[in-house]
Amino acid sequence: MPSTRAESADSRLRFRRSLGLYASGLTVITTEAGGDRFGATCQAFHSASLDPPLVSVALSAGSGTVAAIRLAGRFAVHVLAIDQEHLSRRFGHPGTDRWRGLITDRTPAGLPRLPGALLTLDCSVAADHPAGDHALLLGRVDWLDATESVEARPLLFHRGDYHSLATR
Repeated sequence: MPSTRAESADSRLRFRRSLGLYASGLTVITTEAGGDRFGATCQAFHSASLDPPLVSVALSAGSGTVAAIRLAGRFAVHVLAIDQEHLSRRFGHPGTDRWRGLITDRTPAGLPRLPGALLTLDCSVAADHPAGDHALLLGRVDWLDATESVEARPLLFHRGDYHSLATR
């Protein structure tokens, strides 16, 4: 028997809440195309291969950031530190001026680079796959910069809220 719209909405909400049980780090994905900067918060990030060095990100298929990545053929991944919740919130809300007042740097390939990230990866698009309402992008890591600080802590997301790792 086919489900009703209400059941379908309930199923999506249950699915989303259930997946919220999985704690993850947070990233901001940036790119530049046509002289404009683009960026989006991304929870769906992971390493895919060591040889060659590949990472995977999943972004909303209809987003301007995905369209810009497809034009540029490149994207940067910024793994956020515990004190960067403001960046996650800034880049997580569509329709806002995400870049206003934000001082950025550039990756070696010229992509917008957010200051203070634990890890920044400069990637060229190796594959682009449709994945339901998202685009699954595989990026070949061409350059990286990682913090050497042993005190550095990642920003985590769990059950719809921000968290940090406990210190020993």
